[in-house]
Amino acid sequence: MLSTNSVNHNHRKVMEYIYARVRFPEAIDYWAAHFAEDEIDVAISNARHLDSHRQKLENMVWQRYFPQSGRFLDCACGAGFFMQRLSEAIQENSFIIGIDISYSVLKYAKARYNHFPFLNADGTALPFKDGSFDGVLVISTLEHVRENLPVLLECSRVLKPEGILYLCVHKHFFDPFIFPSLLRKSKRLIKKALEHVGVLQQADIGAYPYSRPIAEVRQTLLQDFQKAGFDLLEKRALLHTFEWRFYKKFLPWAIPFFIRLGELLNRLPFGYYKNLEYWVWRKKRRWCI
Repeated sequence: MLSTNSVNHNHRKVMEYIYARVRFPEAIDYWAAHFAEDEIDVAISNARHLDSHRQKLENMVWQRYFPQSGRFLDCACGAGFFMQRLSEAIQENSFIIGIDISYSVLKYAKARYNHFPFLNADGTALPFKDGSFDGVLVISTLEHVRENLPVLLECSRVLKPEGILYLCVHKHFFDPFIFPSLLRKSKRLIKKALEHVGVLQQADIGAYPYSRPIAEVRQTLLQDFQKAGFDLLEKRALLHTFEWRFYKKFLPWAIPFFIRLGELLNRLPFGYYKNLEYWVWRKKRRWCI
């Protein structure tokens, strides 16, 4: 994942510690390979990556906005899954390179997708010349950086004028069956109240440089993209998410049912229960950083 220059060293150490051992090598997502609680979590994570509705929508967006033959960067590429997805959606002779701050994750990526070039790099100091790329992917990444803007400025710098940045970002959501979402929100409000009166010690968010609250990521997102010289072209809900742990704990037999139901509900246009969006941004033709 990525960091700002001021915490680059510490952030790199944290990420290498996190990725020291792969618990679930069958996980598509390298994050899930380490943080999934069990095989059910892995199966759910894989189902989200392989979701046919999501892949069809992503392919449509990439084919619409990206040139069929160009140069592309996956910023914080993780295990390289979306590099492979992009190469299959557009012409395979396009040049696609991935960067990540973790040596461990890049070793994992190279073992899976050795036909792609990978570089160890910090997203706030990309090792590329200005205007090097036609498109940049930033997928589920900004929650793992200290600030949005330094990364977005670098993405803007390495993009050609009118180049495209494809962003996937999480958002708050409600489970369609509402009960676990309300329970989670109630617990959060009680915890906040206890912290306010001093019964509980407030968590130090700064102690966890690899993860930020979704609300903090999204708070200045529009302004940060505008400051970095981008225009928003399209924004849409991408993927459903249920409170899987709730059902796994209280209704473990129902998990396969909810996965199938989720695939059906995800085809509906309503987005209140979807926790992942894609945003398509275009770099302004005349822009000086």
